[in-house]
Amino acid sequence: MLKIPGPAGYDHFTGPSILGPYPGQPVHIPNHSWDKYSLAIEVKFDADPVNQPANKVPADNRNVETIAQLVKNGRNFLFASSSCYAFVIGMYYATRQMRIYRFDHSSSVSCSFYYDTKPHILRDFLWRVVNPHHGIPNTVVGWDETIRIPSDEDIVKFKEIIKPLHPSLIINKDDCRWMKVRLSRAGFESRMNETGLRSTSSTPPMAVDSGDPDPSDLTELISSNPNNSENSQADTCLHSKDSKECHPELTYQDVEDPRYYNLEGLTFGTPLYKYSGLVSRATYVTRILIKVPGHGHHIFVLKDSWHQRNRRPESEYYEKIKERFLDLKTRPEFAWVKRMYPDIDSKPNWIPGLAEYYGCLKLSEVSPQWSVIRGHTTTSRRLLTGNDVSDRVRVRTLTGPVGGHIADFVKTKDFVTVIRDAIIGHYVARECGVLHRDISVGNILVENIGGQVRGFLHDFDCATFYECNLDAAGQRAQLDNLKYDLKMVCVYNDYLCDETSKLLIFTGHTAVFGN
Repeated sequence: MLKIPGPAGYDHFTGPSILGPYPGQPVHIPNHSWDKYSLAIEVKFDADPVNQPANKVPADNRNVETIAQLVKNGRNFLFASSSCYAFVIGMYYATRQMRIYRFDHSSSVSCSFYYDTKPHILRDFLWRVVNPHHGIPNTVVGWDETIRIPSDEDIVKFKEIIKPLHPSLIINKDDCRWMKVRLSRAGFESRMNETGLRSTSSTPPMAVDSGDPDPSDLTELISSNPNNSENSQADTCLHSKDSKECHPELTYQDVEDPRYYNLEGLTFGTPLYKYSGLVSRATYVTRILIKVPGHGHHIFVLKDSWHQRNRRPESEYYEKIKERFLDLKTRPEFAWVKRMYPDIDSKPNWIPGLAEYYGCLKLSEVSPQWSVIRGHTTTSRRLLTGNDVSDRVRVRTLTGPVGGHIADFVKTKDFVTVIRDAIIGHYVARECGVLHRDISVGNILVENIGGQVRGFLHDFDCATFYECNLDAAGQRAQLDNLKYDLKMVCVYNDYLCDETSKLLIFTGHTAVFGN
């Protein structure tokens, strides 16, 4: 049995019984990795581990181990290729059954059939897998059609462009992908008019993906499709054979909007952060080089993630802060911040202490009626529970600059400066009606520009609007009234947690690293 290590060295080696490569792609025996394969089949001599009447996995150790292996395979496919969803097939000799599992970042659904009496189901399924509706060569169903693998010529040209910015950077083709993004014209051009867009620093940041742990109960993760019937087995997992001909609009089309550039950038370098959980936001942070019309090539930070439908994307918090900051700068109580940053008035779109926001592409909003078929909106939770609130949508956010870890300081003064900037950034966000709620070591980053150090906050995934602590005139309510309003007390407690987190980070790092 072939043993393959987990993607990027994550987890232990796993060995599916049968592995299928991407169509038309050669497989080099010495270099097996999950990004070279698109489908796995696990052959077991036991019975189907899913209990059909209950639509759940019986609480038996052997069944749980079987499902755990399937889950790891599905996770590895999604993690290695950044696909929208992936398939794993279980073959159970004792009952002459096969079960098709479809994994996405919200859960998994499955359907079973008897392979000895209805072999055409597997045949049709495999045909559909290797003939995706988007028509991108050498890919399968579940591949995100907004992602392309660069050619060797692309990599050669890219090295010529990136060498002046990162002379010592080692470029690995496996880390490079073409990705569609959306760049705000106003935000980008105003920054260009101020000081010119900065490149990245050489120190990668540490990002934190919190709030979405892996599920501990496998019996709820894998379940049969409630509407399961052998007559519709294949259509449960895939589009029909003629879907592309009937629906030509399934092909991804950029929505024209004069406020944005719809562009394609090339990711490069080792990912700055990549969370490998299956049921999670699956946050992926990396550098991306984008050719902006009329402005040449520029480097941004790309954050690709899957957020739950019942949560706001962090772009909404950045946009609200930017909108309200123009008014905040004119208030008398903001004068102390302006004294610390004398050039703040000459930078209308720069916000002290916060990451710079450049745009967001919400893939589920591009032809929303086909978002589910493309995979930009997950479907497993809706199929399992009838409610799509916990399903997830794919979002790509552009920010900058690339920051270093807070612990990578040389002088204690630099560390104190970074903490000061982060506190100011938190203050600005709160005064603009946004509470960060995830102050941590990984979310306070450092930028070094010509020996001048500054810190900034990023990652507003766990943020919330602070509106309930504002009266009708938009002014701050009196703290004496907080005890009479439960919602306001909860928000105030969140604020105290943010402040406590900053204090602990300051004292802890000073004690460990300070001299």
